[in-house]
Amino acid sequence: MRGSLFLAFFLVASGLNARQIDYARSSITFEATSRLMSVRGSFSEWTFKGALDPEVRGVLEVKTASISTSNGMRDNHLRSADFFNCEETPLALFKIQKAEQTPDGITLDGILSIRNIEKPIQLRLTRTGNNWGGSFVIRRQDYGMNYASTLNPIGDNVRVTVSLALLP
Repeated sequence: MRGSLFLAFFLVASGLNARQIDYARSSITFEATSRLMSVRGSFSEWTFKGALDPEVRGVLEVKTASISTSNGMRDNHLRSADFFNCEETPLALFKIQKAEQTPDGITLDGILSIRNIEKPIQLRLTRTGNNWGGSFVIRRQDYGMNYASTLNPIGDNVRVTVSLALLP
């Protein structure tokens, strides 16, 4: 309990809470590779709903239909049942279960839910001024994204990067 109270104090003092995120300067991006190219994209609609109580918790909610790779045809395919299945599962969620202070930031352990499939992940965020950033790698097939192209096979690993800019 004492450690959790210290962590809550640390988060409040460092400004990492839902009310302080500057969404205009923050981003959730990803990069996937295939035989022919690397594809970078982002999600434009997401929110963080957090609570700073003795057990620090929060949920990052991403509207999967807000995906953009700057290619409309590809974006529509990513929204389909082959990938995110946005009609049936409109949100991807990262549910924070544990937060631990590190010398240069914070480590968040939680459950990532995509297509209603849940897997544990760890996100290490480092702090530079008013900005926090980190990334993790998921296997898309772990989340039921099994689409396979014979012409341009897609790699299974996808790097997700979270960049949070805080308001002054």
